[in-house]
Amino acid sequence: MLTPHYLTSLSELANRSSLVVAGVMSGTSVDSVDVGICRIEDAPSPAPSTAQSRAKVTLEGFYRHPYPLPLRSRVLKSRDLNVQDVAELNVLIGQLFAEAIEAARLEWGGETIDLIGSHGQTIYHHSGIADKIPATLQIGCGDIIASKTGIFTIFNFRAKDVAVGGEGAPLVPYADEQLFWGDGCRAVVNLGGIANITLLGLPEGKVLGFDTGPANAPLDRIARKITQGVSELDYNGLLATQGSINAQLLSELLADPYLARMPPKSTGPEMYGDEFVEGVIRRFGRVDNDLIATMTEFVAISVAQAIITFSPEPVTQVVVAGGGANNPFLMTRMQSHLGSIPVLRSDECGVPAYAREVMAFALLAYDSLRGRTTSKPSVTGGSRPVRLGCFAFPD
Repeated sequence: MLTPHYLTSLSELANRSSLVVAGVMSGTSVDSVDVGICRIEDAPSPAPSTAQSRAKVTLEGFYRHPYPLPLRSRVLKSRDLNVQDVAELNVLIGQLFAEAIEAARLEWGGETIDLIGSHGQTIYHHSGIADKIPATLQIGCGDIIASKTGIFTIFNFRAKDVAVGGEGAPLVPYADEQLFWGDGCRAVVNLGGIANITLLGLPEGKVLGFDTGPANAPLDRIARKITQGVSELDYNGLLATQGSINAQLLSELLADPYLARMPPKSTGPEMYGDEFVEGVIRRFGRVDNDLIATMTEFVAISVAQAIITFSPEPVTQVVVAGGGANNPFLMTRMQSHLGSIPVLRSDECGVPAYAREVMAFALLAYDSLRGRTTSKPSVTGGSRPVRLGCFAFPD
């Protein structure tokens, strides 16, 4: 029997020791499509004995593609959309991701990209709510991306983990094991719309990780309200710096039962989006710098408490990535609550804070292509390790 040419091409690609992979994603803030062009190659020497991946990841280019405002507005209102709207968004976001990859390729000099790993745009995640079916949905059609770019694309990474009983999130701890491995127990924190942590350096090479709760999702929404839409976020934490922390509201926020829930656990804007922010505003009675200062303190404490409470070993270092790493007020408050544990940006470990997630999805695609299992049951609670992602062929 003749092997179809596309399977032959895929086999040849999988057997190469070095590939250029574009990791692509848009987070819950829906502020841009980020593309990281990575050269990934099998490491010449063995990776740490506890790390499954045998790849070296080098970020060669990064590109941030603007999100058209009308499309962004539709995504932010996705909970209120009907089936036709969601189907159309799946197409439009697939087209947008393809445009972003092509723009990144041109900025990189038109060099060849061998593989794409696309996280897509999350429009729903179950957040582990007791009466909700465990389901997650990332849109941005992989077949459109593959067809428009002419590049093999791996997408829909979360579904397979959910299929075997996992949370479907967070997924980046798999890559953190390779990108941030070092001495001692290290906590890698991502401050995106939602905050999540990866715990490395545990006994027997175990890796743990989970969503700690909100980060920029409520902060951005409050900043937009304070500035009446002029600013999309609290740049450099300036609004929070000018406010005072309200002890009563902070106490109420810290009583959130999600914070005390044992991992594995994951969450999203369904729990910490518009409805959450509107509820906090009703309780506080106003929208001002005091509110965003208090919310920022809530984020800092919830992350610090999660690190201290849920790590089975004393953490010796905290490494921060994501947009929240650019908020000096948030970083300072986290350091205050972590005491003598040093807090540093991921840049100091060779991984730019803005690129950690796109590098992670590039690595997930690379290792999935090579037949490696890419989920972490110790993180998501899945019944077994599985190879994540669906394959989309360019023709």
